[in-house]
Order: sequence, then structure tokens, then C-alpha cells
Amino acid sequence: MSLVKSLKVNQITSIVVAAFPILCLSYGKGYNLAAILLFLTSLCLLFVKSEEKTNLQILKDSRVQMIISAFVLYFSLFVLSMIMKNGDFSEVDMPSRVILSIPVLLAAIKHPPKVNWVLNGFVIGAVIAGCIALIHTEYLNQHRAFWGNDSIYWLKGYMAIQSGNMAMSLGMISLVISVFYLKFNKYFLAVFAVTGAILGILGSLLSGSRGGWIFLPIALIYLIYVNRDVFSLKKTSLLVISVLFVGYTAMHLNPEVTSRVSQSIQNVQDYTSNKNTYTSVGIRFQLWESAINSFSHYPVFGAGYKERLVLRKEFAESGAIEQSVGNNNTHSHNQYLEDLSVRGSLGFLALLGILFTPFYIFKKNNNNSNLEIQAINQCGIISIIMMLGYLLSQAMFRHNSGIIFYSIVTVIFLALSINNSKK
Repeated sequence: MSLVKSLKVNQITSIVVAAFPILCLSYGKGYNLAAILLFLTSLCLLFVKSEEKTNLQILKDSRVQMIISAFVLYFSLFVLSMIMKNGDFSEVDMPSRVILSIPVLLAAIKHPPKVNWVLNGFVIGAVIAGCIALIHTEYLNQHRAFWGNDSIYWLKGYMAIQSGNMAMSLGMISLVISVFYLKFNKYFLAVFAVTGAILGILGSLLSGSRGGWIFLPIALIYLIYVNRDVFSLKKTSLLVISVLFVGYTAMHLNPEVTSRVSQSIQNVQDYTSNKNTYTSVGIRFQLWESAINSFSHYPVFGAGYKERLVLRKEFAESGAIEQSVGNNNTHSHNQYLEDLSVRGSLGFLALLGILFTPFYIFKKNNNNSNLEIQAINQCGIISIIMMLGYLLSQAMFRHNSGIIFYSIVTVIFLALSINNSKK
């Protein structure tokens, strides 16, 4: 293939990859369209020749093998659970998204997208997320950003928790990108990325999705530590003050933010003192207790979805949890406990596999003096750190948006990391 044709193919890859974060929160189910577009394009690109890499050469890369193995194992545990527990075929629908992300990984390695296109795509996505959140709360007067409402076009298809977490990830990735631009003294792009970081984080705060804030301090500490050559005491203080200012702005724009923080504290106090267990936080605690009890009954393969609900009702009848919670058919509002209760220790280990296998690759590839490579890997690590926090209070992967967002964002940065690791 000629150099001109190769450049055109790489431009196609750049466009569809950069479009994913841009479309994610542009409208309610933007992540679906973006993922379908990326998946179909990737399938086609795998049949397009590349002068640098063949499909077989890519598959021989040990890092690619590790990623594919982790993703396939994760999906296989769902299939095994469905067969063993006489489950429904729909149980394997959501985890199939990690398998569908594999062609995206391979195509992006074979026909590398332009790094600056991808990075700027994430910044634009964060800017859009913040603007959409402001429209929801300030123009449409919704009490929370991304609060789904099928009767209002602007709100159709959004989920406050899922979308709020996605906005936070886009914001934090933009923050990493801003540091990268600062190192190259690209001040205009740095300001652009900082704007994306502010709006992305603000969008999450306006959504009132408290789980999205859990690991924010950890992510900031990591970012400051790995870039300690840049973050002097003055710059570190400025970053912390800026984040606090964004929080203050969110509370000023939407009193619901302050209300949900104080509500969480009160819910915990009420639960521990047995005053009121049927609250937002109290229900989560009881669902967690039910999940742990289900795991104790089936520690290896888990109870499966159907048996888990039966056990939950039994726990309610015995008084271990509230009767109203026992009749609740929802997930456990904690991805780790969800996998432990439904698929046991094996399912839990498979979950850790799709989280920490990419983390390991990003961490290993980050030991490189090339600043662009460092930025790519730090984006991937920050994304995973934030996801680890989301999973504590929400079963993100039980929703189409969560599993698509994590899988696609992860393979995008993995492809960039693997392609550029030899620079």
C-alpha cells in the first residue's frame, strides 16, 4: 500500500477513534452510535493491508495476547454461569461488549490514529459533557444533570450516575492532557485541555453522582506524583484550589450537590444507629450485605442471577435485610460484590483481570522518557483509577453505557500505548 493510501487509512482511524469521546455524552445514547461506528470501521480496517504490521504480527505481541485473554476470560465466565445456572441468553449480552472492543484494539494498532487527534477528541468530549450538564441544570431546570426523561428530547437516554461518571473520566483525562501540553509549552492547547477538565468535572458534580467523586483525590495524587518534576508546591496548590473552586461553583449552580453530600452523611449516621435503613445509602448497604451472603453460599461459581434474587428474598424473610429490599430486583450497586455474588470467586478474578491487565501494561509502558508516551499511559491509568472508584457504589458494567465506555476508552489508549512504546 502506498504512503498516501496509508495516510488516508490512518486518517479514517483517527476520525472514528476521536469521535468516540466526542459523541459519548453529546446526546443520551451517543456512546452507542460512537461504538457502532468505531466497531464497524475497525472490522473493515482489519482487512486493509498495512506496510508496517499484519494481523498475525499484532496477535503475536504478548501485550495484545494478555488483553485479549483477559477480555475473553471475562466474557467466558458469563457464558459458563449462564449454562451452569440455567440463566437467560440476555445475561451474556452486556459482557459481549468487551469482545466487540477487540477488533477496535487490533485495528488501532494496525492503522495507528494520530495521537493529537485522539487527545483533543477527549478534551472536546469533556467540554461537551460540561456544557450539556449546564444546559440540563441551568436551562432545563433539572435538579440533576443527565437526569433521563423520555418526554424531553435533551434528556432522553441519559442516566445521571452513568453519565456523571463518564463526564468525570473525560474531565480527568483532559487534566492529564493539559499537563502534557504544559510540558511542551503549548499554552493555548493547555488552556483548552484545562477547560475540558473543569467542564468534565463540573458536569459530574452537577449530576450529583457521588460515586464519581470517591477516587478523585487518589487520581489527583497519582497525577501530581508521576509529574512531580512539573508540579511544584505552587502549582500543586493551584491545582487543588482549582478543583475546590469547581466544587464550590457546582454547589452554587445547583444546591442539589450540597444536599446530596449532606444526605450521604446523614444516611450513614441513620443506618449505623438503626434509625432509618431505607435510604439511598442504606439500601446500598443492605444490597451489599445480601451480595456477601449470596457469595458465602456459592463461593466458587456464584449464585447466578436467578438464584441471587431467590436468596435475597430469603434474607429479607429472615430479617437480615428489609423486606422491601428483598423484593428489589436490581443489581448490588457495587460491581465487585455483584460479580462475587453472581459468578463467585472466578467471576471476581475475571473482573479484576479486565481492570488490572490494562493497568499493568500502562504502568510498564509509562517507564519511557518520551513525554507523548507518558501522557498516553497516564490517561489510561487515570481512567482505570476513576473506574475502580465508580465500581464501589455502582455496577457500571451492568449498564450498556458503562461497559462500552470502559472497554472502548481502555483499548483506545492501549493501542496508542503499544504503538508508541518503542519510541
